[in-house]
Amino acid sequence: MESPGTVGLAVQGRPCPYGYVVDFVRASALKGFASLVLELGGDPEPLFARVQLTAEQLEQQDSFVPFAALAQSLEYAAGELDCPDFGRRLARRQSIDILGPVALAARYSRTAEEAIHRMARHMPTYTTALRTSLVELGEGRRRYVVELRARGLPGTSQIHELALGVSHGIAKLLMGPTFRPLRASLPHSALGTEASYREYFDCPVTFDADHCGFDIRGEDLTRQRPTADPLVGELVEQYLREGAVRADDDLPDRVRSLVVQTLPTGRAHVGAVASLLGVHPRTLHRWLAPFGVTFDALVDDVRRERAEHYLRHSALPISSISDLLGYTQQSGFTRACHRWFGGPPLKLRRAWATEQRRSGARAKKALS
Repeated sequence: MESPGTVGLAVQGRPCPYGYVVDFVRASALKGFASLVLELGGDPEPLFARVQLTAEQLEQQDSFVPFAALAQSLEYAAGELDCPDFGRRLARRQSIDILGPVALAARYSRTAEEAIHRMARHMPTYTTALRTSLVELGEGRRRYVVELRARGLPGTSQIHELALGVSHGIAKLLMGPTFRPLRASLPHSALGTEASYREYFDCPVTFDADHCGFDIRGEDLTRQRPTADPLVGELVEQYLREGAVRADDDLPDRVRSLVVQTLPTGRAHVGAVASLLGVHPRTLHRWLAPFGVTFDALVDDVRRERAEHYLRHSALPISSISDLLGYTQQSGFTRACHRWFGGPPLKLRRAWATEQRRSGARAKKALS
């Protein structure tokens, strides 16, 4: 059940070789969003609430949020604030650092080409919804392409403009402030004047293209970077190759954290969580084995803890609790409560409420 004024967030998955994956993105992708909305005379909190994001999620820049929430928040902001270039404006407020550890590998790369390949290789540590690549065009030209893999989004214009805007800023960092693309391309019609796009990207812009990206001179990609540090770059690359998250002492806690974040989407399964960690599900199972826990057991434990919390301390409808815990049917939640606590959720809520009232009365009596 949705609260008044809340729009349900339709989080759809996409097929993959080992099941069904819901795409997520680091919360850092919304860096600067709130300040931009305020600057434009809006209030960011209702926008976040509308896509079911919380301030706590956004404060933790390394946490993950549904990619659909990012895309929809951009579309809502652009429409409600009458700001068609919202995505491009937000890109100006972001930098390569939103990518997390991938940014370090790129910053210390020998050439822009090496940096772009590293970012492409490790993009799943930032988001599984985007894929980047370099395509050979011939005659000394290459094409940088941003591919949107997420499916079922109600609008993609703003997310494409944000992605290409951030990529343009990263390209200037990697290839120098004088870098100019040969041409930029967007897969939708112009949202403002064509002149504003040309000024933004400092090059001709093609609209309604069959791709999102920009064309680059090959010499710009292969030029040695003065700030390169091959040793540091290789060390970070090695760290990323090992999966960024390894089988260390806090692995179960990290997995639990991702389960908590993915439960409300209904996709807290091993395929989705393993994808967020940048590994295959079999690798995640292998990592957990030395701790004597399984992925399914972690999910069940998180659900049990959250169920008791909601039943004891909230007035949420049972159907809403069931949804928050990722159950497709309320009957599944009811059966789980019987297994965990020995009774149905409504009966448990009433019993715990009675127990709490009695405990409070006893404490009051003892103090009198």
